[in-house]
Amino acid sequence: MLLPNLELLKLESEACWEQQWATTDGGFPRLKFLKLKYLNAERWITCNSHFPSLHHLLLQSCNNLGEIPSSLGDILTLQMITVAFCRPSIVESARKIKEEQESNGNNWLEVLIRPASSNARILKRTQGTRALFAINVD
Repeated sequence: MLLPNLELLKLESEACWEQQWATTDGGFPRLKFLKLKYLNAERWITCNSHFPSLHHLLLQSCNNLGEIPSSLGDILTLQMITVAFCRPSIVESARKIKEEQESNGNNWLEVLIRPASSNARILKRTQGTRALFAINVD
């Protein structure tokens, strides 16, 4: 086990430099909340056994990521998936997970979508070698 007692994990910006993020069995046995923000990864390789206690998954501005792995829908404790300012394929994968759960009689999973609106402006400012981002919604 990598982090056996961790319950909250927020990965932002430079947390993942690779094109794919692969998790392993037993790495996060007690994780309840996972936030991915501005993650650089294009592909996330995982399965439900990697996050057996996950309650809430939040993806924000993960514009390189192709989709949410469908296997996360098999996590029995998952109660909510929140997608904010992400590409349409991530929104679609979240909706598919919810539809699959509903077709199996599980109506407890909530999916909250906050699309990038036409009124939103993404401001980028470079400071040294790091890029800082801010989202303004009019």
